[in-house]
Amino acid sequence: MNRSIILLAAVALGCTPGRRAEDAPVTKGEILALETKVGDTNAKANLFANDLTEKMGRLESRIAALESTVKTQDVHIRTLEDKIAQLRGGAGQPDVTQPPMTAEDSIKEVDNQLARLRNGFRPEEVAKALQPLAKYAAPKLCETLKTSFRDIDLMRRVEQVLAKLPASDLKIPIEDSLKDRVARYPAARVVGEIGNKELSRTLEPYTSDADLDFGYLVGSSLVRCRNRVGVPALIRVLRSEDKNTRFLAISALRPIAGDSTLNYDFQKTPEQNGAAIKAWEEWYDQNGAKLFD
Repeated sequence: MNRSIILLAAVALGCTPGRRAEDAPVTKGEILALETKVGDTNAKANLFANDLTEKMGRLESRIAALESTVKTQDVHIRTLEDKIAQLRGGAGQPDVTQPPMTAEDSIKEVDNQLARLRNGFRPEEVAKALQPLAKYAAPKLCETLKTSFRDIDLMRRVEQVLAKLPASDLKIPIEDSLKDRVARYPAARVVGEIGNKELSRTLEPYTSDADLDFGYLVGSSLVRCRNRVGVPALIRVLRSEDKNTRFLAISALRPIAGDSTLNYDFQKTPEQNGAAIKAWEEWYDQNGAKLFD
C-alpha cells in the first residue's frame, strides 16, 4: 500500500505517530471512504487491465438502455391507444382500472428503470418504482453488479437501489452475486446496508475467506445485521498485512467492546499486535454467546 496514502489517511483521521489508535477520532464518512478504497481494489484492477472491454461495455450498455426505453415506450403507446379506442367506442365510461402487469411487462419496466439509473436518475426514485417489481428487479440489478466494475459510480448507485428492496426478494440473487469475484464486494455491502439478520446468513460461508479485504466487508456487514458471527471474522482481519484494512477492522470491533481496542494498535504489525489479538479472541470466547441478544 502506498505510504503516502497511509500518511494522508492518518492525518485526515487526526492521527500522528505519537498517538494511540484509541485516541484517533473516527467518523462514519472516513470509515466509508477507506472501506470503498479497500473494497474496490480488485474491481479497479480489472478496469485498468482492459480498457477496450470498458469502452465496448459502455457502448453495449447504452445501446441496451436505448432499446429498453424504446420497447417500454411502445408498451405505453399501446396502452394509450387502447384507452382512446374505448373512449371512441361510445359504450359509456371506459374501464380505467389498470390490469396487473404481466411478467414480460414487468421485466421491461425493470430494464427501463435501470436505464434511468444509468442516465442519472436518483437511486431513491428508481428504488421506489422497482419495489413492487422486486422479484424481477433484484436478479437484474445483481447481475449488473458483475459488469459494473467498468463504472464504479454505477456500481454504488445499483447498491443503493438494492438496499431499498425487500430482503426476502434478495436472498437468492445475493447468494449468486457472492460467488462472483467482482460482484461479491458490493453484494456484501448491500447486506450490511439492509441490516436484515436473516439475509446476513448468506455471508456466513465467507467468514474465513482468504482475502482479508473481503473478510472485513463480510465481518462488518454481519455485525451491522447484529449477527455475532461477524465478530470472529473481524478478529481474523486484525492479522492483515495492510494498515488500512487493520484500521477498518478495529474500528468496526471497537464499539462492540465498549469503545475499547483491547490495546490493539492498527499501526503495528500483526506480530507486534499478537497479545492484543489474543485478547480479542479471549474476549469473544467470554462474551460472544450473548452478543446482540
